[in-house]
Amino acid sequence: MSAVTSGITASDDDQSSYSLFGNTLLGWQENHLVANWDYNQDSRFQIDAFYLERDARGLQMGAGYLDYSGMMTPEFSRSQQVFGVKLGSSMNSRLDIADVNSTPIRIFTTGRRRVEVFRDNRLIFAGSVDAGSQEIDTGSFPQGSYQVTIRIYDGPVLEQEITRFFTKSVRLPPSDEIIWYLEGGEMTERNQDTLPESIGEWLLKVGAAGRVTDNSSIELRSSATREQQVVEAEYFHQGDEWDIAITGMAGSDRARGFALETAFSVGPVYLSYYHQRLWNDEFRLDQDAEEDAQVTLLEESYENRSLSASMEFLGGELVGQLFLQPTDDR
Repeated sequence: MSAVTSGITASDDDQSSYSLFGNTLLGWQENHLVANWDYNQDSRFQIDAFYLERDARGLQMGAGYLDYSGMMTPEFSRSQQVFGVKLGSSMNSRLDIADVNSTPIRIFTTGRRRVEVFRDNRLIFAGSVDAGSQEIDTGSFPQGSYQVTIRIYDGPVLEQEITRFFTKSVRLPPSDEIIWYLEGGEMTERNQDTLPESIGEWLLKVGAAGRVTDNSSIELRSSATREQQVVEAEYFHQGDEWDIAITGMAGSDRARGFALETAFSVGPVYLSYYHQRLWNDEFRLDQDAEEDAQVTLLEESYENRSLSASMEFLGGELVGQLFLQPTDDR
């Protein structure tokens, strides 16, 4: 639960606002009842999400008033709640969750051996493995892409020394499967009632992501109503001390978009740059209808750019950020 309040006291007017938010989860074995709700100063209790969910054997399914916290977040499409069903991959029931975003490292030994793993001459793992083909536990390895040196000892004797390229990133899907999701239903919006109200339009969302190499992946996302369709493709690459994500979008009415997100280190300084551009010249709203009730998957044309830098400073962190907003008459 969380709460937010704000107010002002004046001689002629007193104004105050408050909201109480709640995220509720009731579970029994693999089954859950999920509710996101709030209570505000107008004495209204309203529910944003209220659905039943089952999460087992790597598969998640649910039905009801769904929220929009999906596994893959669209770069351009609006988030929209629906009354419907969802089905897709789940990482919650995997026992190797610490390793799913890592490149697997397998070694073979003829007997029980002691193993050490180094990154830049720093020991990041030490343990013992049994004979045969064994996979090293990489759950404690640092994030990023880098070379590791694996040393296998038979007692005090160095028996093998192996060099491997290793990648670990929360943005990379598991190396052993393709993750996906499917969600569809009738679009809803908040009103004066407790539960969201239908706006008379259907929405279908699908997505899938998989690795291309050990340190790169491709993600495809699509959203569609009866009038609009949007398809996005994202390529992500994790390098040594750097990463980059490139997204392209195509939509109905000749809409298109491009996004670039990258981060890298230059000495002690960590830099990140983000650039997003949407071309949607056919964007229009019905002047006779309320804007909130209209179905628009995309906004009108816009461009966003930002650059940030951070570094360690006097035992803390010094951060600077620059937002570049183009003008209409550029």
